Amino acid sequence: MPHSSYDFVILGGGIFGCYAALYLAGKGAKVALLEKEQHLFKKASLVNQARLHSGYHYPRSLATAAMSDEHKARFTEEHKAFVNATFEKFYAIERFGSFTDAAQFERFCDYLDLRCERVYEHPLFNFERLEAVYQTEEYSFDPVLLREHYKGRVEKHPGIALMTGTEVFKAEADGGSWVITYKTGDKQGEMCTPVVVNATYAASNALNRLFESPDIELTHEISEIAF
Repeated sequence: MPHSSYDFVILGGGIFGCYAALYLAGKGAKVALLEKEQHLFKKASLVNQARLHSGYHYPRSLATAAMSDEHKARFTEEHKAFVNATFEKFYAIERFGSFTDAAQFERFCDYLDLRCERVYEHPLFNFERLEAVYQTEEYSFDPVLLREHYKGRVEKHPGIALMTGTEVFKAEADGGSWVITYKTGDKQGEMCTPVVVNATYAASNALNRLFESPDIELTHEISEIAF
């Protein structure tokens, strides 16, 4: 079966996949971007909290918090048009059953130089139930505008072959390259590449196994909220 050759094949058409494709194609690489859904940004990149984590939610992991805050600055700088920084943000600590407390949270914020201003009165909070409330700084972003931005750039870039509705079901090592068998609709095809980038989220380990790579230790949780 004849196959196409690419410098990089990226699996997953969310923000990470699109960003990687644009970056590599911008360096002159020939890139194929494969997405299982019919459109880009249909999974985690669209259905998420739309919040730029500043690290506040990881008071028991300094490394995770520091990384979140560091990458938040980069994301904000590169996506200013889609970021909302005009609202007030508060962090409240439950008086009963919390895994952290006010003293720990203050030390945590002080160590990482995160904004943390104690609030003693506010009409939206029941202070009888809360040990402490702090005004913090955290932004949100518009995932729909972000999707349209990346979709337009990826579709117009001459160095990116975008293939939506495409699923990889076989991968074989051939010397220093991978031969990937994929299916788009009812059509099957093959492509060859020396480098595969796994930019998926829920399917990360399934694809890793397909390429005989070790599993990533991730915990996927399903939650249901009744309104």
